[in-house]
Amino acid sequence: MTFRKVFLFAAISPLNLLCQTPDLPTFHSNSRLVTLDISVTGRRTGSPIDGLTAESFQVMDRARPQKITQFSHGDSVRPLALILLVDIRQWTSPNVKILRDSLSKALSNLRAADQVGVMTFEGEPKTIQPLTTDRGPVLDALSTITTDQVALLHQAELSWCPKVAENGGFKGLEGGATGCRSGQSLAMAVRSGVRQMSDRAMGASRVFVVVSDDNNLTPNRMATQTADFSEKEEVTVSLLKKLSGFWAHWLVGAAPVVDPRYIKPGAQGRDGTYRAVEYYSQRTGGETVNVTGSDYGAALEKVLGSIVGRYQVGFVPDADGLDNTFHKLTVKVTLPKSAKSAPEVRYRDAYFASAAEPVP
Repeated sequence: MTFRKVFLFAAISPLNLLCQTPDLPTFHSNSRLVTLDISVTGRRTGSPIDGLTAESFQVMDRARPQKITQFSHGDSVRPLALILLVDIRQWTSPNVKILRDSLSKALSNLRAADQVGVMTFEGEPKTIQPLTTDRGPVLDALSTITTDQVALLHQAELSWCPKVAENGGFKGLEGGATGCRSGQSLAMAVRSGVRQMSDRAMGASRVFVVVSDDNNLTPNRMATQTADFSEKEEVTVSLLKKLSGFWAHWLVGAAPVVDPRYIKPGAQGRDGTYRAVEYYSQRTGGETVNVTGSDYGAALEKVLGSIVGRYQVGFVPDADGLDNTFHKLTVKVTLPKSAKSAPEVRYRDAYFASAAEPVP
């Protein structure tokens, strides 16, 4: 399964989460139903493929075929809770106006019931627009990201990062000295955003779209825990990535990120870190889209179009297999004979088989 490039996220007090506990909050449903958001696009065109039925999909839990008990597409799928997570360092901040103008058009792909919010990260993450179905405040929120705000956040990071480092980064994790990494701020934003989604959009399909021109390098254990958390909470992460300067050169020929539980080790970043957003995207079924020049519009429309065009497929796992571990998922899609190209299929690659009784 291949992935391209684009990402999203949102916020509560991340520093408190850092310093208090390594436990990952889990928001329960009243059913054991496992729901998968599956993106099926043309490998050559990148456009969503419509017209598929439940019979077009085969879902396997640890290689065992599952009976599909729920299927939806188009207007019948769950509403979205989508958070645009903007990295506001100096490389991105001059493009905020372009991003706003591009987003205005791209949001027209969403349905009236879909909620959108905006967060920024660089140091302590900040929510600048909570989830809402009103598109106006979302666009206005992007206009508040100014050069002065970026400068203030850089200053705030100088005081925030040492506190994180003093507390050992994520409690119980290696690499406390890496507390100032942008990847740590990103990891906090993911947790904060999920809490906001739970509070304001219970039952919605959760998506983060990250806009960044940085690799957001993250210590291995922290990246793995954040990806595990995202899969438990059924979150999809996509990335809009504009490569420039040093990172554009660094990435030439760079090996892809890996999780040693699934892929042979040795392909992570040079210093033993993960390029976080690409990694989260791979694990959660998101998409990574490279931004060429200042063309955020095409990238946003591609990502949001793929999200809106997803299929939702559900199955109920066998009770005997609920063992409080992650179960690897495999999805196969059969296209009609009239299809002109092979599909590219994206979905989260695992679910957590909790043995606990569902919470009503």
